[in-house]
Amino acid sequence: MPDTNMERERHSPLVLVDTEDLTREEWLDWRRRGIGGSDVSAIIGISPFRTARDIYYDKVGIAAVEENEGNWVAMEMGHLLEDLVAKIFERKTGLKIYQIKKMFRHPLYPFMLADVDYFITMTDGTKAVLEIKTTNYNAKDHWWKDGRETVPVHYEAQGRHYMAVMDMDRVFFCCLYGNTEDEVIIRELRRDMAYEEEMIFLEQEFWNSHVQKQLPPPYLEEAAEKVDITAYIWYNVIIQYRRWYYG
Repeated sequence: MPDTNMERERHSPLVLVDTEDLTREEWLDWRRRGIGGSDVSAIIGISPFRTARDIYYDKVGIAAVEENEGNWVAMEMGHLLEDLVAKIFERKTGLKIYQIKKMFRHPLYPFMLADVDYFITMTDGTKAVLEIKTTNYNAKDHWWKDGRETVPVHYEAQGRHYMAVMDMDRVFFCCLYGNTEDEVIIRELRRDMAYEEEMIFLEQEFWNSHVQKQLPPPYLEEAAEKVDITAYIWYNVIIQYRRWYYG
């Protein structure tokens, strides 16, 4: 059961930059100053699109990640449909959503950045993160595993990164896979502090030992065409790595 531990010490995220009037190139430049949510799955080895070395090359200014994106049309469609999908989420759930056009950073781990799609005001007055996704009809099955509702692991890592930076305890995903308001998938994740601790450890290791020292991470393999790995397996892998690292 995820540990939300509402009694723990809370923090307020810091504003890195106001993004409303930034050009795309300016936004990318600011984002290279830390690790964003969509970087995390590549850094920890569960991205179906990129490797940790791809992210490293982007952060040190050698090659932008976007230059190697295979399906740029899907990415553009996702951006164009973002407001529509957010509106569908609002209609389906009755929850109020809003945007904050700012890039945030974690006050304790300043390399952790967050530029969140939307925020949600819950019925109890608390705030949550909303991430907007789009996919096609054939790929919608990635939101189920063994007949149970799930969140694709690379999106899960992104959502958990945002919860950590923003100090929020819930993240929602709304994914459109068709052309009607009924062809959407809505998922919710609660904060898991054990997962978060290990994620932060690996992000810090990547940033301090590779980006800051301009030392490329080991090149292990191309980004997988299909990732089939559970959070349980990943969690145990990084536990073993951490034990090895600390001796």
